[in-house]
Amino acid sequence: MTSIPLSIPGTTRLVGVAADPVAQVRTPQLLSEAFAEASVEALCVPMHVPAEALGAALGSARAIANVAGFVLTIPHKEQGVAHCDTVSDRVTLSGSVNAIRVQPDGSLLGETFDGRGFVAGLRQGGHTMAGKRVLLVGAGGAAASIAAELLKEGITELHLLNRTPERAQRLADRLSPAFSGCSIGLAGTSPERVDLVVNATSVGLRADDPMPLAEDRLKGADLIAEALVPPHLTALGRAAQDADIAYLDGRAMLLGQLDLLREFFST
Repeated sequence: MTSIPLSIPGTTRLVGVAADPVAQVRTPQLLSEAFAEASVEALCVPMHVPAEALGAALGSARAIANVAGFVLTIPHKEQGVAHCDTVSDRVTLSGSVNAIRVQPDGSLLGETFDGRGFVAGLRQGGHTMAGKRVLLVGAGGAAASIAAELLKEGITELHLLNRTPERAQRLADRLSPAFSGCSIGLAGTSPERVDLVVNATSVGLRADDPMPLAEDRLKGADLIAEALVPPHLTALGRAAQDADIAYLDGRAMLLGQLDLLREFFST
């Protein structure tokens, strides 16, 4: 792995990773290494930004000329959309943003790479999504981006499971018009037979977190994947191992979007 330089010249561009909490983020080191490997004079740094301070933090990027932008993670992905001046079609569809770039005129451009990173991680692991049935746990920013990209890949069923069903229904209502050929709706009270189970919630970040869903919903699945990158094996990961189901943690999604993030902030 390329090490982060100890000497940082004044011409270095800065990319912040805004999160709350921030101790668990892995993006700063990995993206800094990606910049170094591509000979891009930029550095990615963690920034602890509480939810109520997100607007002020993003606004500061307009005033600091060498700030290239921000990567957004929990809990900022949905709230960040309102602070962008322009957004991509993917952001409009998902209602989620995980990267904001400062344009030459000082405006903020929002993009989302979570879904593309997730799909790239699946492909790297030898998994294709066309024709598959998916149970997605969560309805927040990462979940929305992942859902939209899986639908673009041609899944045939998307079952949404969230502790607040109304939030999951709003996501289903937003996605359904764009993907009329796919069955999109809330997960039923009885487990549906699915090929892929995705945990796109924050449940699992702490070592003592429980499963994000009932274990009987895993039966019959070929793959379990998470958007989390915790320093430990989650309860869901252990359940996958016990059931002999293929498992990917959030590192696959993060590594899958590194090149996209590097290119986005190098423009």
